[in-house]
Amino acid sequence: MLMYGLAENIPDRSIIIYNLASMKEGYPRLPDLIPPNNIGRLEGRDFDMSYAEYLMSWEPAFFAMFGIIFELFQSHDIYLIINEYDWTDNLVQSLFKFIQSRYGYDGVRINNFEDYLHYKNNCIFKFNTQWGLYNYDIDKERWSMDIAYRGGLKDEENYV
Repeated sequence: MLMYGLAENIPDRSIIIYNLASMKEGYPRLPDLIPPNNIGRLEGRDFDMSYAEYLMSWEPAFFAMFGIIFELFQSHDIYLIINEYDWTDNLVQSLFKFIQSRYGYDGVRINNFEDYLHYKNNCIFKFNTQWGLYNYDIDKERWSMDIAYRGGLKDEENYV
């Protein structure tokens, strides 16, 4: 399950937690998913389209985004920590729109533990489209080549 919310709403410490845009320390950060200011000044569909292009064309952003997708495909739950500001909520909404449109995988906002229990018990989260799996296969090949080029994964580089 792909989730996001504030640090105090983390439902379970055994899931994979990333710090996308908060001041909370101790979790791996994903700074490459935050677009440059020239994209951040856009709104609505213009932002969504520019952000999708950013994710697919800038290798570090693609690498970070697909790392999340890879973990989801391995049936791990992911929680992205954001802060209380509107821009991070908009950023995550755009990221989730991209993931949903490219891979057919939905994400949810967790506001409290009851939200987590509801989604965990009542919803099915999976790559539920043929084109989503096709895109996953294509992107996994690109991601694997990028990992080989970088010399493997080094998680400790993402901590603050």
